[in-house]
Amino acid sequence: PEAERGHLLVAELLDASGLGEKTVQMIRHGKCDLLREDSRGNVVPRRLRLKAALLHIRLPRVAGVDVSAFETFWGPRMAVASEAAFAPLDLNAAEGGDWQPRSKVTEVFDIDFSGNQRDIAAALLERAVLFEVLPPLPGETAGAAA
Repeated sequence: PEAERGHLLVAELLDASGLGEKTVQMIRHGKCDLLREDSRGNVVPRRLRLKAALLHIRLPRVAGVDVSAFETFWGPRMAVASEAAFAPLDLNAAEGGDWQPRSKVTEVFDIDFSGNQRDIAAALLERAVLFEVLPPLPGETAGAAA
């Protein structure tokens, strides 16, 4: 019954990508089946903006030794090779490797969870994302990473 439904939906199921843990499905279900009709916009988080940038990532030197020959077997490279949807990597940790941004930050998704079901679904539609590539680093030629 409507009187037993809630006034606020709080979703704590956010992972590093913002889209894992079935967050979107859970919020859509909660809005339809758990919230009162007049409270469907009362959702925390209210909005998810996912931004991305292209990075050039290399294994860090270990005790001054170049270990780049092992990059083929390194976690982020393995994820790309297996066409994984998401490869979490803490760029602030040593295992994040040596990295340089290769593009400007670009918005990938902007999802307003307070909106209606159609708007949420439309925000998640597959689309081309264009990245503005940064100029080559010193020692690089245009279009090729060292």
